[in-house]
Amino acid sequence: MKAFNERDIRAIKIGVVGLAAIGLYFLAGPWLSEWQKLRVEIAAGKERLDRVAVDGEGTLPAEQLKLMSAVPKVEMPADEKKQGTQFRDAFTGQLQKAGIRARSLQYLAAKKIAGAGYRTLRLQGRGRCELPQMLNLLGSLNENPYFVGVEELDMKPDARNRNELEFSITVSTFAK
Repeated sequence: MKAFNERDIRAIKIGVVGLAAIGLYFLAGPWLSEWQKLRVEIAAGKERLDRVAVDGEGTLPAEQLKLMSAVPKVEMPADEKKQGTQFRDAFTGQLQKAGIRARSLQYLAAKKIAGAGYRTLRLQGRGRCELPQMLNLLGSLNENPYFVGVEELDMKPDARNRNELEFSITVSTFAK
C-alpha cells in the first residue's frame, strides 16, 4: 500500500470537514430552528402574563377580569341551618332568573362525609320548564357560591306539549 502524500491528506481533511458541515446542517439546523420557535413562544407567554398582572393602582386589566369570571365563587360552609337557607335562597333566585317556576323545593336527608367533618345538604326541586330555560339554569349554577354539584337531574317531555319538560333536579352543598 502506498502512503498518502501531502496533497491527498489535505483533500481527505477537506472532505471530512465538508461532510461534518453537511451533517451539522441537516441535523442541527432543525433543532436550532425549533429552539428559536420555543424562545419566541416563551417570550409571548411572558408578555401575556405581564398584561394579566395587577398594577399597583388596583385596576384590573380586561384579561384578568375574564379570568376571574371563569373561576367559580365558593363560600366556606356554615352551620346546617344557615347554609341551607342561603343555598335555598340562592338556588331559588337562579330558578327565577332562568324563568323556571318550581312546584316544590324540599330538603332531602343530609349525608355525613366520612373524615371531612362536613355534611352534604341536598335540595330537590320539581317543576315544569322549557329546554332552553333548563340549559340556562345549568349554565348559571356555578355562579351560586354555595353550590357543590348536581346530584340528580331527571327530565321528561310533556305528553301534550313537547316543548315543555317535567323536571326533577337535586343539587347539593356542604354544611358543618
